[in-house]
Parts: sequence; structure tokens; C-alpha cells
Amino acid sequence: MLRQQLVFTAPLDETARHPLSIVREVWDTEEGSQRPYWKYSLPDAVAVAAFTPDGKIIVVEEFQPGAGESYLHVIGETLEQNEHPLAAAQRGLREETGFEASSHKLLASLTENSGWSNRLIHFVLAENCLDMGRKTEEGIKVKLLTPDKFWSYLMGRLLTKKPGGAGSLKAATLAFHYLGILTVR
Repeated sequence: MLRQQLVFTAPLDETARHPLSIVREVWDTEEGSQRPYWKYSLPDAVAVAAFTPDGKIIVVEEFQPGAGESYLHVIGETLEQNEHPLAAAQRGLREETGFEASSHKLLASLTENSGWSNRLIHFVLAENCLDMGRKTEEGIKVKLLTPDKFWSYLMGRLLTKKPGGAGSLKAATLAFHYLGILTVR
């Protein structure tokens, strides 16, 4: 059985769009004792693996404060209240890259960190993306890469133990598998 107590919820500053909540949960164990856990709560998000008609994957480069550096990653967007993941994916693709897709498909919804959070990351495939010539968000550089170049880049980050890119690796793996680009031997 779960007993839950909200401990802290507040935006980090007056410009924060999405508040962070810290929750203390107390769970009854099978042995009859109680065990406390702490978790964070943020709104759900999407990670978008977007492809142009010629098969290039659209990625962005921007500073990521968690990693303390800029790196390439798929499009990501936090869902607004009551927003559907596919709508957030369309919005994120348009705002971050200026591209629009003719089709979107939800590939999976996974818990960001099942030990510490209940936040879902929805992985979306966007196909036939065309550059609509719109201005992108400040600080974002848009790049078009072949899937093998992006995969090599992600593996390089992983193998050199650089922080960041786990969401992009999940999104690329799901999209590449769905598209038949990545298969298990």
C-alpha cells in the first residue's frame, strides 16, 4: 500500500513554464514495515525522431545544462497541460527546427526513470518532414544527418562516457527499428 505526501512544488523562477515537484512516498513492504522513497515529478515530454523525405534525420544542437555542454540530440518538447503527445511532437518539431511532418506515429511511452520519477517520455516518429522556412528557437542549430552518422555520434558519446543523449539513443533505436534501419542479428 502507498501513502504519499507532496513535499515541495514550485517553479524554479518566475520564467519557469513547468514546475518541479518533489514527492515523498511511503510504501508498505511485504514484511509489514514501511519504506520511504523520494521522487521528482515533471510534466511528460516527447522525443521526436524526425526524417526528411530523403531519409535524413533532423537533429538539433543546443546547450544542455544537465550535461554542461552543447550536443546533438533529437527534438524534445515538454507537454503542456492536457496536450496530446502527437500535438506536442508537432509543436516541438515546428518550434525547434522550422520543419513540419506529413505523418506522426507514437512508437512507445517509457518512464523516464522508474526508480525516481513517474514522468513519461513519449517517443514519436515524424516522417516526410519539410523545411517551412520558419525561424527556430534561439540557441538551436538544426542539422540533417544520415541515420548511420547520427548513430555513430550517439555511440561515440556513450563509449566516451559523455553525459547526455540517452533520450536520443532511445528515440533513434525505436525509430531505426521501426523503419528497418536497425535490426538485431
